Amino acid sequence: MRALKALVIGMGLLIVAGMALIAYGLYSKATDPGFSLFSTGGGPTQAFDEASITLPSGCIIVEVQPDGDRLYLRIGPPINECERVIVLDTHTGKILGTIGVTR
Repeated sequence: MRALKALVIGMGLLIVAGMALIAYGLYSKATDPGFSLFSTGGGPTQAFDEASITLPSGCIIVEVQPDGDRLYLRIGPPINECERVIVLDTHTGKILGTIGVTR
């Protein structure tokens, strides 16, 4: 009978601890959408030092659009050799690809 009582108390404590963990997770996710309770192991945790992009003469970065782990740079002005979108990885600073615009 004592073992059953201990089992019920132990399981009750596990339920309370689980509910507290769920409440903490919901609160953390509501205040920080990027919150993750457990590490996903997706990518390095250290920031890169410096990234360098070489643009043709007369070309400038017109717009920067972040999207999760990627950063989209729109290059302009709309001249044939300038107009393109460069996709960067925000963790490493490496160029993932370039989308050229042809007319």
